Amino acid sequence: MEALLASETAGDPMGRRPMAKSSSLRHLSAALKKKGHAASPPTVSKLLRKLKYSPKVNARRTEVRGASAAQRQEQFAHINEQREDFHSAGDPIISVDTKKKK
Repeated sequence: MEALLASETAGDPMGRRPMAKSSSLRHLSAALKKKGHAASPPTVSKLLRKLKYSPKVNARRTEVRGASAAQRQEQFAHINEQREDFHSAGDPIISVDTKKKK
């Protein structure tokens, strides 16, 4: 499970715990099954919590106005490429999340 999450982890902006940022529970469940470990999405959720990870929030609840799923996926891919480039160069990686305050 931790190996699957290695490239998919982001920091929690509130400092509580790391987050599984781009894979849904179903995708993680399917990836585990491919590696020979059967685990339903609810079981994956329990495993994430046991490992002190916060599972990804349902995309419908976090929908960005005007941005399509393809645009968001493209942005995640670009950020992941940048992260990998920085990591391979030995440079620090900082995860920043902003929230609109009311």
